[in-house]
Amino acid sequence: MECVYKGNIYLNGNTIVLAITGILYLWLLIFIRTTLISVIIFATTWLYIFIKLSFQVYYFILKDNVLMIRNHYLPWIEVIFPIEEIQEVSFEKKFKMANSLEIRTKNKLNHYCGSTITIKNWLTLKADLESKGIRVRNEYISE
Repeated sequence: MECVYKGNIYLNGNTIVLAITGILYLWLLIFIRTTLISVIIFATTWLYIFIKLSFQVYYFILKDNVLMIRNHYLPWIEVIFPIEEIQEVSFEKKFKMANSLEIRTKNKLNHYCGSTITIKNWLTLKADLESKGIRVRNEYISE
């Protein structure tokens, strides 16, 4: 059975910021006399914002014996963790970033922000991970 834990990407603050900056840059390029250097500056700035925000829009899929992490903006990104390799999972909020999932395996520690995921979905993910025998620390999500 496959359970997907994600929210609406179109109502997400990151998507709204990207859309507004993209529309603003297009408006500036169309209606204001532009040079090649200004186009390069606008495109580089927007790309930088896109890359920074794309690291906050992961979502999670719990299949039979694996936890998959995917990205809304970069669909080719897929990280797979076999359930038996996961030692501990922690729900956190670091700095001013979105709620996140920290996955501790025997070899490394991974951190994934899920800004589209609702509190209800976080709690469902917590219950489902615990039912698979994974130790879950909840440091931020209120129950």
